[in-house]
Order: sequence, then structure tokens, then C-alpha cells
Amino acid sequence: MGLFSKKAKAPEIDMAASDANKRKMREVFRQTVPEGDSYKIVHAGSSDSTLSSGFFVDTRTTTFHNYIVGYRESDYQLAVVEIDKELTQWAEPVYLAINEVKDVSYEKKYHHIWFIYKESGRGYGLKLGVSDRPANAPYMLPNLKQEGEGGDLEQFLDFLEKYSARLSEMGFKVEKWKR
Repeated sequence: MGLFSKKAKAPEIDMAASDANKRKMREVFRQTVPEGDSYKIVHAGSSDSTLSSGFFVDTRTTTFHNYIVGYRESDYQLAVVEIDKELTQWAEPVYLAINEVKDVSYEKKYHHIWFIYKESGRGYGLKLGVSDRPANAPYMLPNLKQEGEGGDLEQFLDFLEKYSARLSEMGFKVEKWKR
């Protein structure tokens, strides 16, 4: 066995805390999104980094974001609610209809999902990092296993494959879906 052949360890997750986080996520989503029970949900995160050039020193600031992403297969509707790490504060939901998107892609290595917007004033797109969160996650919601009832990553990826196929049917040139 070589130096670089060691497999990465799976994150340590307290399953009782994970189930409690999933229940709280569902409760928050239900409170903020009308017909919230008709959506399946997953947790996602992202980060923004800015560089401020100073006279002597440059400063890089990184901001971390946590989201509850709700998706509904019947009409390909997405609802995204930004939350804090402790699930005590949240923002108003942002809705993303399929007619506002021209492409969706998935980077398996980093667990990043990109929704690329059509030409609009909303910006380039939405990047979501969807993966399990260990107990010691410093900036993201800790103790979260994205499988089973209340948030399943595999079901979300299945939905995104259908979403991508629907975009292709609508006439958009979509990258081949890679999983």
C-alpha cells in the first residue's frame, strides 16, 4: 500500500442529530414555502470569496451560505431558502422555475451542482454544494446525512437528470449529464 493509496474516511455523523436537523429543515421549509409539503428537500451550501486590495496588505474574505433546496418533480419547480448554521434564522424563499434556466451540471468530485440562468438580471447562475456534513463542519450545518426520509442526495440527482432532459426537450443545448 503506497503513500497516496489510502482511502478517505467517511465523515463521522451523529445519526440522531442528523435526523433532528432533517426534521427542523422540513419545519422551516414548511413555514416559509407555500405548499412546502409537496417538495422534497436537501441541504446545500456554497461560499463566496472576495479579494480587497489594500495599500500594504490584500485581504480575502470568504462568506459561507447554507440552503434548504426544495424540488418538485410535477412542475420542475425549485425553491431555495437560505438558513443559518443553527437553523434559527432564515430568509424568504427564492423560486427558480425551469423556464428561467438554460443548463444544469454536476461536478461529482466536488459535489457541486450548477444551475445556469438564461440571460437575465439575476446573475450567471446558482452553485450548490450538496454532500453529507460531518459533526465538526465549522461553517456549514453539522451532522447531516443526505439519505433516507427528509433529504436524499440520490433522489435529488435523479431529479436533476430528468430536469436536464426536460431542458433538452425545451430546445436548450445542454451538456451531457454526468453522474
